Amino acid sequence: MEKEKDSVSLYKWLRLLLAFLIFALVCAVIVMGVRLYHASHQKGPVIDASYIESKIAPAAKLTSAELQYRGLIKYEDGKIPFLTQKAFSMLYEARISAGIDMEKIKVEVFEDKVVVSLPKAELQSIEVDPDSIQFYDEKLALFNWTNKEDVVDAIKAARDDAMNSADIAALKKKAEEQATLLISELLSGATGDLLLEVK
Repeated sequence: MEKEKDSVSLYKWLRLLLAFLIFALVCAVIVMGVRLYHASHQKGPVIDASYIESKIAPAAKLTSAELQYRGLIKYEDGKIPFLTQKAFSMLYEARISAGIDMEKIKVEVFEDKVVVSLPKAELQSIEVDPDSIQFYDEKLALFNWTNKEDVVDAIKAARDDAMNSADIAALKKKAEEQATLLISELLSGATGDLLLEVK
């Protein structure tokens, strides 16, 4: 009789323990399911103009094209031959840079696309390499020749020549093409399901 009571009591405890384990397992499955659901449906960033602008590099200027230019100029200064007149031919090398002003980029977000409008490229710098300057056919003036001033004049003349002789328009066009490519790559994947248009 007592054995029957003990076995019934043990059976009840086993059933209760099994029920508790099943309940705990179900709870664990529900909690994991809820976490997975929230993880898979977690909202991404809000795609607006501020978000897109934050993805663009903070640098004010973007140099997107450079041109190595080699020029030959003839320089002449002064009016009286041999006394005040000096003249020379000069070879030089210059690096000309063009790019866009990042602060002028405009971003518009529509229902189906993000439009990034880039400004026109600008000439950013003309740097003459002083070590590349070579003088030819020098005519020295007796009363108008100071080395320091002449080097400054030569560099200025080279900059002016590069500005007038180099194909600046083609350089700017190249800079705009490169800037479009760079910004497109930079924002790739940042617009979510929206189409990205950089122009």
